[in-house]
Amino acid sequence: MDPSTNSRFLTKAHGRLGLAFSCFLLLSAGSGLLHLFMGRLEPQVPARSSKVHTLNPEKLKLSLPEAAGKARETLGIGSRDSAILMAAVCVVERETCWQILFQGTEKPVYVNGETGAVHPRMDEEYARQIAAEFLGDPSMTKTDYLTRFNREYTRGSRILPVYRFDCGDGRGTRVYVSTLQKGVVRSTNDRRQFLATLFGFLHEFKFIPNKNARDLALATVTTGVLVAAALGVALSFRARPGRARG
Repeated sequence: MDPSTNSRFLTKAHGRLGLAFSCFLLLSAGSGLLHLFMGRLEPQVPARSSKVHTLNPEKLKLSLPEAAGKARETLGIGSRDSAILMAAVCVVERETCWQILFQGTEKPVYVNGETGAVHPRMDEEYARQIAAEFLGDPSMTKTDYLTRFNREYTRGSRILPVYRFDCGDGRGTRVYVSTLQKGVVRSTNDRRQFLATLFGFLHEFKFIPNKNARDLALATVTTGVLVAAALGVALSFRARPGRARG
């Protein structure tokens, strides 16, 4: 093929690919800047409460096997079918408790380490305590209990299950709490979530609900940008003065 024909082909291909994928580049660059300055535009997350729950070892009179036995007896489950997946000590409403998660259960059970009293439904109280201390608002309202990810609490958060608590501060502040992690795993508000959603739409194509289709679209436009860039590099080498004289 004639070199001039080659050059014309490369020029047309580069121009058309560049025009076709320039919108993606603009979206990517703009959303990248949005993400860069997102933290500066958002209000700071409220500081944790200074309240500290001290653990008194003298109140932990039951061993883990004893506490697990009392929990199994209350729940009516056998030891063979209920292996302990996780156990920890925590303070909930001034009670020093064993927090025990059994195999096949969704929420942990709480056993008072001093009296042996079993609290199968204390998990929500513990989550509320964590949320209230994080934002310093005891009047927070539980609005959801998530066992699956959704558009706001995405797979990037990685931790399930979580409780969602909303704060009536006029900014739509809400937190997601994991009692197994003993803390807030995500906090957001209306403004922050709007920016995060905008970034996801522009930069990650999250307006496409199907993940496979979204990944295919991202791979297609990224490949197109790479090809357009490679054609531009090829044209720059072809346009060198030394090559033109040859």
